Amino acid sequence: MLPSKENSSVFETKVKRFIEDASSTNDTLRKNTLNSVYNLDLSTSDFDLISNFISNFEFKKSELAEKNNLIKQIGSIKNPKVIPFLENFIKQKTQIRKHKLIF
Repeated sequence: MLPSKENSSVFETKVKRFIEDASSTNDTLRKNTLNSVYNLDLSTSDFDLISNFISNFEFKKSELAEKNNLIKQIGSIKNPKVIPFLENFIKQKTQIRKHKLIF
């Protein structure tokens, strides 16, 4: 991630910045940001942002390891929404695999 942005606050969550940078059209910024996922420290208040990002962001095939790491990190968040999110995510993956096997 880049060191700072003009309107950044020290109180702004790093997850918002991570999502902004990962969504960048600049391939280098996007790649560097997604590679930094291993350094991202998620808190309870980050759950909605990061789960929405995982659910809606179009990861490239080369970025699936980073997506998987984000999913693992969600498991460490102490939030009652975590287990239902992970269960739903697994169900969706299972349905996609079954669909691919049919065709």
